[in-house]
Amino acid sequence: MPFAPAWTWLYQSGYVLLSVVPWALDRRDDLRRYARGFVGISLAGFLVFLVLPIAGPRPAVVPSTGAYALLAAYDAPTNAFPSLHVALLTFTVLVAARATRARLSPWARGVLVGGAAAW
Repeated sequence: MPFAPAWTWLYQSGYVLLSVVPWALDRRDDLRRYARGFVGISLAGFLVFLVLPIAGPRPAVVPSTGAYALLAAYDAPTNAFPSLHVALLTFTVLVAARATRARLSPWARGVLVGGAAAW
């Protein structure tokens, strides 16, 4: 499958979830646990990026506008492994599933966990 910059919006859409879930947590302990986990995962990812830089494939020419231009502006080419956006999204979905377990049906919890696994 060839690279298509037009799909960058889908890649970036996960960041909406990262900003919504903390606001949905209704217990201070849950928010603190989420923040500690988020920071820990981020630090581990950035440490690997620094110690073991792995470059992912990228087009030689980056468009000057659009979602891919924005992504290329802040995401270094050597931030390919580990997949920090996948780790943070999976963590966020699992935190949401845990925080809402008393309010969600087993089916809805399964959808959340399945979504985390699929992402």
